[in-house]
Amino acid sequence: MSLFRTLRFAWLMLTRAAVLLLLASCFVSVHAQTVTPIFAFDGTDGGNSISGLVQGRDGQLYGTTQSDGKHGAGTVFKITTGGALVTLHQFCSKTSCADGANPTSGLILGTDGNFYGTTFSGGNTACASGCGTVFKITSTGTLNTLYDFCSTSSCDDGGNPYASLVQGTDGDLYGTTSAFGLNSVGTIFRITTGGALTTLHTFAVSDGAAPFGALIQATDGNFYGTTSSGGTHGDGTVYQLTPAGSLTTIHNFSGKDGSTPYGGVIETFPGAPPFLPDALWGVASLGGTFKAGLFFRMSFAGKILSSFSFCQIKGCPDGSEPFARLTMDHTGGIWGVASSGGTADLGSLFGTTDGGASFSIYSFCTTPACADGLGPQAPLVEHTNGKLYGVTSNGATGFGAIYSDTITGRSAFVRPVPAIAKVGATIGILGSNLSTTSKVKFGSLTAKFKVVSTTFVTATVPAGATSAFITVTTSSKTFRSNQKFLISP
Repeated sequence: MSLFRTLRFAWLMLTRAAVLLLLASCFVSVHAQTVTPIFAFDGTDGGNSISGLVQGRDGQLYGTTQSDGKHGAGTVFKITTGGALVTLHQFCSKTSCADGANPTSGLILGTDGNFYGTTFSGGNTACASGCGTVFKITSTGTLNTLYDFCSTSSCDDGGNPYASLVQGTDGDLYGTTSAFGLNSVGTIFRITTGGALTTLHTFAVSDGAAPFGALIQATDGNFYGTTSSGGTHGDGTVYQLTPAGSLTTIHNFSGKDGSTPYGGVIETFPGAPPFLPDALWGVASLGGTFKAGLFFRMSFAGKILSSFSFCQIKGCPDGSEPFARLTMDHTGGIWGVASSGGTADLGSLFGTTDGGASFSIYSFCTTPACADGLGPQAPLVEHTNGKLYGVTSNGATGFGAIYSDTITGRSAFVRPVPAIAKVGATIGILGSNLSTTSKVKFGSLTAKFKVVSTTFVTATVPAGATSAFITVTTSSKTFRSNQKFLISP
């Protein structure tokens, strides 16, 4: 077991609990929820995944494991929604792990159709075990290392990137390192798809430290993220970063209102009921009324608008200490997981479709031999077939499992990639059964399009388009996008 995995496991055991949100002191279950295991890792194909999945142009899901595999350093894989897995890359396959090792982050789908990610360690650097990398990998498994951290004097460029990347509207990739930098507590960086890296901000404890959560780029054009510690009270922060690199701390956690926001934040937006107006949503892994974590809704100015403390029922069947970022589905529901808690105290999946008035909970390790897994730390992803998919870090055969979650009322939809672009730009649209597409519309405007495959269509943003939902009409039905497509200036 790697040192990182050992330390991570120790941290998990120290901070046991599960995930769920309650309103005041009551709990009302909503919707029928069915978690189905579709794959169990056996170690040779990787294990202990703590990162989420991402949907590719081919309709398959892509992800990483942070340990095990042929060299014990993790893998990149793809898997069908039916559970057929193919290992695309075994990390540390090059001398001295020059290709990276132990990816704690998931992959993102770039606008070029390739996937981008980071490794926590490895790479050609002066660090004893490597300070991590940024890499690109194709859908067939060709991996290229774009950048090795700790490539500058005193590791000013940071090291040990933990979180996933995000592709900005400018086409560049943005991310964080959890350590090193000028003050040894992490950095924020921008990197081109060709590998040219610029450090945008170096944390200094006073404005946060150890950013483990991924960035998002919100509809205002700015980036938002969290630090797991530091800030005024040492309990972590929420911050805003302009594309030029100017950082503003918008909230300092102080324990009662949450602590250790590990997973970052997401944005909910007008047009995705019932969450109006636009806001930031997230979870704090610790703190709150019962010191077991907090679910919160926050304004863009950093004011907590509402919050729900975990572990409000004896025994914490509602969960506690959530690590993973939340996920919003195309109907406006908010979903997340906890690494422990639930009826078996081995993790839970939770969600709310009405802003917190009621919740739906699933407790892991409630199937024979824990086939559904336990200890989930990876955020959920909604496939365009309408199902949620996730990964557990343990359970099943002992190396973790991949599962799907079916919620009554969700149906297939389409997802624009990217979700924001200028008029005249060509974008991609992910979906299912798109081979008979006859029309693509941005709001009321018809767009030129090309069917690439049954799961991928390209379209040109038409003149006069404003922010609106995309609809794709096929011979059998019309699909609507999961969110409004945004027009950038």
